[in-house]
Amino acid sequence: MKLSGRRSGAVGLFALLLGLAGAWSGPEARGLVHGVDVSQWQYDIDWPTFVSENHIDFAFIKYSETHNEIDPRAAINVASAAAHGVPFGVYHFATPFAQARNRQHFDYDDAALEGAWFAEVAGDYMGYGYLPPVVDMEFGHMAGRERLTDWTRTFLDTVESLTGVRPIVYANQNWAINYLDAAELDAQLWIARWTNDPNEGPSNLGSWDDYLFHQYTSTLVLPGVTGNTVDGDVFNGTAEELHRLVYPRLIPEPATAAPLLLLGFWKRRCAA
Repeated sequence: MKLSGRRSGAVGLFALLLGLAGAWSGPEARGLVHGVDVSQWQYDIDWPTFVSENHIDFAFIKYSETHNEIDPRAAINVASAAAHGVPFGVYHFATPFAQARNRQHFDYDDAALEGAWFAEVAGDYMGYGYLPPVVDMEFGHMAGRERLTDWTRTFLDTVESLTGVRPIVYANQNWAINYLDAAELDAQLWIARWTNDPNEGPSNLGSWDDYLFHQYTSTLVLPGVTGNTVDGDVFNGTAEELHRLVYPRLIPEPATAAPLLLLGFWKRRCAA
């Protein structure tokens, strides 16, 4: 993900680095399932060029941040991905510290608030026909492993209760090893380890046994994106397995959507 300017980042994914020694064009690389991650930090993407001139099997699109923000390019990016037939999922950039306190105060309640906000504004893009949603955990390491794991679990539980879909956790290798406990989260991993080679997977997953996606670079330069670089990612599976991830056979019904939505609405009203 790209740095937000005010915060330490948002996730990111892929396409091909022009001049990267055939990383996307070689026979072995062509067998991989490639994806891209985009947000407002790719600015105005020329989607027809972006799709036609790059090998894009899937995309992740930033949709929300904190408990009241929507990415300025979210609506046009999801509409463009859909219009060009690119399977996609949406992600939320998590901020486990209260903004009003200049990010010095860890706020447990904000996990439920952020999860409810993500489900409220991006819930239409979760479930059958979409890749699983994602929570981007890369901010607030000073809280430590136990508190960050608790915060992340609350966020995941909230989104799942509202949408029936449990998000994926995005984390770099340092976070996966030192700040999150996979056994407590019951979530699949999208790991960031910049090997600069889509064929070279991560060497250490922390407490996770496996990963679903691997972000392998942050410096791809792609046709159709002129304002910034793009992060590169591969799916840890086949094209058929990605298709099954987009179109699962069973989508559970959310169990407690109404109470949690009302809770999130009440909290936002009180904070206004």
